[in-house]
Amino acid sequence: MRVLILAILLAIAAVPAMAGDSEKPAAQTKEFKPPPGYKTRRHGDQTYYCRKTVEIGSRFPVTSCYSQEQLEAMLVENDRQRREIEQHRSICSNPAECVVQ
Repeated sequence: MRVLILAILLAIAAVPAMAGDSEKPAAQTKEFKPPPGYKTRRHGDQTYYCRKTVEIGSRFPVTSCYSQEQLEAMLVENDRQRREIEQHRSICSNPAECVVQ
């Protein structure tokens, strides 16, 4: 009798676990995570990623907001420029020999 009750309880506990497995593929969509320093803001149905910076020569912070597409494009461009500078440094280890024309 105890074995039967235990089997029924295990079957009842397994049903929600199996139902949760079928929902995992739909929940695997990757949500965009902004880089450190950016805060998520919503304006209507639009999502923006904002950060405060202080411009050189000023004491007042400036808030810059970007959409996801703009932020991704800016990050790609920053990465490209960073790689270009690193490549230039590795080629031109002696600044006297490297002249940019």
